[in-house]
Amino acid sequence: MFAQADCDLLYADLHAAVCTELTGVVISHAESASQISEADSLIGRLEEERGIVPGTVEKVVALDTAKADQEAQQIACYTVNTSTGELPATGIV
Repeated sequence: MFAQADCDLLYADLHAAVCTELTGVVISHAESASQISEADSLIGRLEEERGIVPGTVEKVVALDTAKADQEAQQIACYTVNTSTGELPATGIV
């Protein structure tokens, strides 16, 4: 099961959605790498608090605004794991 989280309502959406049954989250209306970083951090905290193995919840970033299209390279660079250089369970659509 996937849930959609709007960047404007990120905190509420993720608190309502992150659970053991969740496969992933589509992050919509993201316009910067910092928003993806915030979502990633919050998902990680919620996984820990709720007894979910860290990194279980997949993240898909929807580039659905003009600003997101302009920032696509920075957003894509953020999704690369800086410690290993590998792509995490994050997609961009």
